[in-house]
Amino acid sequence: MDKKELLKLYFQATVESAKIAKTLSATLDDIRQFSLKFDHEKVSEYNQKATDLSESLRKLHFERKELAGKLGCNHNRYATELVHRMSGKAQETIKKATDELHELVLECQNKTELHTRLVIQQQQVIQDAVESLRVEVNA
Repeated sequence: MDKKELLKLYFQATVESAKIAKTLSATLDDIRQFSLKFDHEKVSEYNQKATDLSESLRKLHFERKELAGKLGCNHNRYATELVHRMSGKAQETIKKATDELHELVLECQNKTELHTRLVIQQQQVIQDAVESLRVEVNA
């Protein structure tokens, strides 16, 4: 496979990753709303969706990494390295797609962190309630 084909596949994987990350972001919003309502059934359902989307993102990440390696970019920051090796319209196109994906993934990371804090707060409220209701009988 020539470099042009590899680059095309890399771009397609990046665009697909961005679509998945956008869907994941919306799913994380839904999870947060269901969590606030204590709708555990919906939280569970949407957590599974988020897990599936995350797995798809992971697979595409490894696919992009493998393609970048075939293009001679083997560092951890292979996307940046790939963009720097390019020029002209191709560089601009790959950079734009990479930047969009980066922003979407950061958005997902931030939402996940917020959700984690919410769950910890909910867990603390429930734990406090359980502790306050615990009755010890000394006979």
